[in-house]
Amino acid sequence: MASELLLEGKCCFAPWKRKYMQIQGLFLVRAHFGWVNFIVRKLSDRIRLTARLARWINDVLSRRTEARSLAFDLTHKTKTFERGDYPVAEGLSVDERCWGYGPINQDFFREIMRSVPVDLSSYSFIDVGAGKGAALMLASEFSFHHIIGVELSGELIDIGKRNVECYHRSTRRIIDPEWVRADFLRWKIPEEDALFFFNNPLPKDIALQAVQKIVEESFKTSTRSIIVYRRPPGEVPRYLAMNPSCCPLRLSPYWEIYGVGLNKDGWLAGKAKNKET
Repeated sequence: MASELLLEGKCCFAPWKRKYMQIQGLFLVRAHFGWVNFIVRKLSDRIRLTARLARWINDVLSRRTEARSLAFDLTHKTKTFERGDYPVAEGLSVDERCWGYGPINQDFFREIMRSVPVDLSSYSFIDVGAGKGAALMLASEFSFHHIIGVELSGELIDIGKRNVECYHRSTRRIIDPEWVRADFLRWKIPEEDALFFFNNPLPKDIALQAVQKIVEESFKTSTRSIIVYRRPPGEVPRYLAMNPSCCPLRLSPYWEIYGVGLNKDGWLAGKAKNKET
């Protein structure tokens, strides 16, 4: 069910199956009771009396998320939690090209990666807007054969490199990510199978261009791509849903996972676990 056949580059996916995946996806977001928060918020849109309860639950869960993120830094002596505005694209005004940085919470990241119904060992992990390296460190817990962080801010990369060193000393886990200082829209994507991770790192217009670039490059180079987007903005969800080249693998209220690309044997031939699901 997780992936349909891609025939001649098109994902044949019936609307009812998509809706079924969305219902399934609701119960994938168990970290910090994400599914409870979503249901209560939906009820509050219809029942005025639940609005106060929804705000209270959201505040409680937000504080828990922040506490867990801070605990990660305290445990590993890293500095990922502090927020800030940083440039995300070249050739634009300061107001247009800056975007708020925030790290991915470790519980959310693990939950998302465990939901990807594909053998990750044949994929590179590419973090678009790598920031201070939180996702790169967490990606080392999985079987990716190569880890890449693309980030425009040299300041964030310097912090990220120090964080990786601290994380290595704390965990003794071997982690040697490739840092790329670049505007993702101008960066040449490696010709290899890759999972692209987006933790809402870009404004909506730039985000749409980034996703379009991945889809186009995947077919141009005959490589397979997985797009994992947490809180996709603007037209990104619609583009992924309506593009016949993008096959939904997992759909949840907070993040979406799509597969893009064919090889001569078909979508994920010989390497997908999701054929059995």
